[in-house]
Amino acid sequence: MVLGQVADGYGVEDLAVGAHVELVVEPLYVDGSGERTVWRWKPVDGLGDETDEGAVR
Repeated sequence: MVLGQVADGYGVEDLAVGAHVELVVEPLYVDGSGERTVWRWKPVDGLGDETDEGAVR
């Protein structure tokens, strides 16, 4: 199990136990020293017959 935030534009209603997700890197904030990023989870739609490579369950 890996915990994390949901990507921008998605909410908890877009997730389900066992669903495929992918890791995305998004801006968290910008300050005087530059942009800070954070990793978040994004639901993956339409995997079809693709392999599970790179998917987190």
